[in-house]
Amino acid sequence: EDPDYCRYILTQAASNEDPSPAFSDFATWLSSQDIPAAPSGEGDADGSGTIGFGKHRGRSYADVLQEDPDYCRYILTQAASNEDPSPAFSDFATWLSSQDIPAAPSGEGDADGSGTIGFGKHRGRSYADVLQEDPDYCR
Repeated sequence: EDPDYCRYILTQAASNEDPSPAFSDFATWLSSQDIPAAPSGEGDADGSGTIGFGKHRGRSYADVLQEDPDYCRYILTQAASNEDPSPAFSDFATWLSSQDIPAAPSGEGDADGSGTIGFGKHRGRSYADVLQEDPDYCR
């Protein structure tokens, strides 16, 4: 169901000198399976590549960049600190690094609670509204 993850496990197994027995058993079993090759990446330059992981799985790179630039900034931050990302993650991060990602909101006006949340279940709502209506979320 997730060939990118399977390819990632096989890569990790090949480079891990002392894997746990469960990990090793899984990798051995995976190596006997017919796991599809990774996509060639053709078309990714125009944003038509498809995300193969996470909350945006199955969506095109360009759609996610347009609709969720905060997520794209997060991916680039994670890519810089992740020593061994999955191929799908790495492909998306590489594509993102060549794009003009809008800057994060400056936060002006946030002191009065008028700032807008840009993530999660309260995305698009003001700080003050969320604090008033869902204080447990803010704790």
